[in-house]
Amino acid sequence: MEENRLGMKGTRLLLVVVTFSMFSTMVARLAISPVVPNIIDSFDVSSSAIGLALTGMWAAYSLTQFPSGILADRVGEYHVILAALALTSIASILVAISPSYILFVIFTIVLGAVAGLYFSPATSLLTAAFDETGQPLGIHSAGGPIAGLVAPIITAAITLRFDWRAGLLWTASVSFIAFILFKWYVTPVASPASPDQAREQVKLATLLELLSRPSIIYTSIIGTVGYFSWHAFATFFPTFLMEHGSIHPDTASTVFGLVFAFSIVGMPLLGRLSDSLSRESVLAFSMVCCAAGFSALLVGIEFWNLAVGAVGLSFGISWTGVLNARYMDIFDRQEQGTGFGLVRTVVGIVSSSGSLVTGLLIDYSGWNSAYGLVVVLLLGCVSLIAANKLAGWGW
Repeated sequence: MEENRLGMKGTRLLLVVVTFSMFSTMVARLAISPVVPNIIDSFDVSSSAIGLALTGMWAAYSLTQFPSGILADRVGEYHVILAALALTSIASILVAISPSYILFVIFTIVLGAVAGLYFSPATSLLTAAFDETGQPLGIHSAGGPIAGLVAPIITAAITLRFDWRAGLLWTASVSFIAFILFKWYVTPVASPASPDQAREQVKLATLLELLSRPSIIYTSIIGTVGYFSWHAFATFFPTFLMEHGSIHPDTASTVFGLVFAFSIVGMPLLGRLSDSLSRESVLAFSMVCCAAGFSALLVGIEFWNLAVGAVGLSFGISWTGVLNARYMDIFDRQEQGTGFGLVRTVVGIVSSSGSLVTGLLIDYSGWNSAYGLVVVLLLGCVSLIAANKLAGWGW
């Protein structure tokens, strides 16, 4: 996308503003994980009950990415992104003031739904702005781990001083600031699809044809396993360190934040490598790192286990920009909004079960079963990537 089409001084400024917007939508959701034990005590519910709520949040986040892609194609990315940021700020307040578990679940799902409006239009916007998409999409995705670094620290500090509700309430201001910055620095671009083109994109036959492409199925399997492991990590990792390793909550939040801190470097780095090497090779490397990180921590929570686990997991959650770039490599420009939104919705809904499945396994089988399943799924996905390479299937 050229500078004139952007209506901005340059693509670098666009990347900064959009990455901060990504950060703001992730902060609102990731701030919940460090206070899961507090929420369990406050509402007197089980781990699986909180897992159900967060699965609902991530499923709703995924579900709205398809309609957001359609909306972006029809009215432009600008308006959809602005709406997503404003609504995320409002939903964050509602989650923080939830008076009961039922309302907490409802508002958490609403938060996921409105935050989900953001990602597809933002990815489409950046894809059109850059020729080499791996690194910019990696930088954009790094807004997530930056949020993962900041959210536990600030949330834990505020919760310790006040309570978990105050620990979540601050995130609303971040989305509001992102809304102001995006509205200030970005101007709308009139490039929606024609009505006929838009109708064609949402025909059932067109959508089924898109989802049935071998390259889409293959990439979506990788994405589903990757996001399943991400949900298992993001929802319960601080609790895992506290319960499985008897680590103090402050230390657990710090380790949780450090994993995201390392991935801030990992995401652009893996994105840049994927521009030079194959996307699949970089995805396989990331998943091996993730499996190694979980395995090291399941063995024990000593210093070296923590070090290896944190580094492994940091690169193990750094694959998202590479996956998004691979999708954008597959789609034509005309189908990027709707097509990317569709696959993000399908993959996200299936993989969001990571929170619920992990919570159930924790309650009934323990941590070894919960995160052991994640390791098995990751290694199975790596085997699929290797088979595709060796057999030359060309997916």
